[in-house]
Amino acid sequence: MMKTRTVIYAVLFIFRHLSGASSSPSINDGSSGMAANGNASTVLEEASRNVKSSHRRFLLGKKKKIYKYFDWNDIHESMVELAETYPELVTLSSGQDEYDLASAGGIDDCPLDDDVTRRLTSLRRRQLSQQPGCKNYFFTILDSKAHYSRSPSLKTLPTLLFIGTMDGTNAVGPTAVLEFSALLLEATRCESLPHDDYPGTNAPAIVMREWLSQVEDAKYCRKVLKKRGVSDDERRMLARWGTTRRIIVVPTANALGFWRGERE
Repeated sequence: MMKTRTVIYAVLFIFRHLSGASSSPSINDGSSGMAANGNASTVLEEASRNVKSSHRRFLLGKKKKIYKYFDWNDIHESMVELAETYPELVTLSSGQDEYDLASAGGIDDCPLDDDVTRRLTSLRRRQLSQQPGCKNYFFTILDSKAHYSRSPSLKTLPTLLFIGTMDGTNAVGPTAVLEFSALLLEATRCESLPHDDYPGTNAPAIVMREWLSQVEDAKYCRKVLKKRGVSDDERRMLARWGTTRRIIVVPTANALGFWRGERE
């Protein structure tokens, strides 16, 4: 998998030289203000356990990740998982649902598309078309809170397009763009934590518990990213791209060819 690792690092290299890393304040865990709170240590321990037990599948706490080529199932499962894990950053769709394109192939092609469509229908809360053949799935990475539907910034966002492969026999490209997307999304989420400033010693217990959970999550995800080889500057850089760009990712432009294992 040296080729896949090389592609991922090449993308990171390009990003590093195209944009400067923005400065980010250190995590303020409010430890000085929590001294008067007798239950602070208990809440902190509970928050730490919850964070570690619910961390993302893409970013397991290993020093080295063993990359493997994604097959059709892996690609589609990964796209749905990214959309489910980062709903405010990822919108998953298909050319058929967005642009009324006809599916490629026949009734025997891409039979598992029906399961993807059902999960996507539930996620997007609107009925999506189910038709024989292969759909052309893609997802968009966009900070929907910062750039909401009628915001002035939405119209001026730079747009990037990542295509994993144009033919049906290349497994490196889809794997690389999906793994990179997962890193970018986790870096973006991680950099946003905690979402608010220290609430103060007089804050309600539920507010303090949520804030401490976010602080622990921030520490933990930064640690995991470092183990994956993503430095603090690279994390901030990836988060900057995740919040100031519209990034469209098409893992397999030729969905039918990839399903059949054919180049055309």
